[in-house]
Amino acid sequence: MALTPKQEAFAQLIALSKPEDNMTQAEAYRRSYNASNMTDKTIWERASVVAADSKVKARIEELRDKVAEKAAITLAEHLAELKSLRDAARDDLKFGPAIQAEIARGKAGGLYIDRLEVTKKTDELEELEAAREFLASRGIDVKAPATLQ
Repeated sequence: MALTPKQEAFAQLIALSKPEDNMTQAEAYRRSYNASNMTDKTIWERASVVAADSKVKARIEELRDKVAEKAAITLAEHLAELKSLRDAARDDLKFGPAIQAEIARGKAGGLYIDRLEVTKKTDELEELEAAREFLASRGIDVKAPATLQ
């Protein structure tokens, strides 16, 4: 069974709205149904019921999948575009941008690994260590976890 026009409008508003639109279920309900005489509580409840409907859920997923397909970029396409940019920069004797494009290709291809070295304990660990030392100064033997030793 197909969706009603109001259910379809609701599904499209939920699935296709941009993040900056701040589209909530309640707002989608207000725009899709005649909710002018309803309280916010009623709108929230009815919007939740519409959103929970299995046909509406399926339509939202279908619409989102279509959007994701259109926006999808493959690794091969990405690498080819970066190669094209690198080659254009190199042909113009702009070696800095050419090198940056090649580094970006290497990162996208997984040739570079960003490493992060933690050299300072977090505030929480420092507080735990201070508490352990305080208890130890009072004669209470508390062994530190291996991560603090």
